[in-house]
Amino acid sequence: MSSCTSQKSFKSDSETIELKGNPSTGYTWEAVLASENIVEISKDVKYLGAEGMVGAPSMFYFTVSSLASGSTILTLEYKRPWEEKEPLEKKVYNITVDKKGKITIEEKSK
Repeated sequence: MSSCTSQKSFKSDSETIELKGNPSTGYTWEAVLASENIVEISKDVKYLGAEGMVGAPSMFYFTVSSLASGSTILTLEYKRPWEEKEPLEKKVYNITVDKKGKITIEEKSK
């Protein structure tokens, strides 16, 4: 009788990307993933101004969590979602997840 034991060495990891923005102007950072099977993205926005201060900047936090090993590309675009113009700013990241779940994020050069 043989005993089969499988050990799962994959542990979900997460890293956070921080970007400044000003949602009171209508602009927001939007995330687009080339493959949604490798990582998942969650977004959080924290207001940086004093309470009641209009037009103060905010920080956008994108938490990238690993789902499976592999690589994908994350594109973050700073734009007004209802406009069909080019984004005001664009950042592109190479994301790699190793077999143990560790995430590596590298911003691509412009």
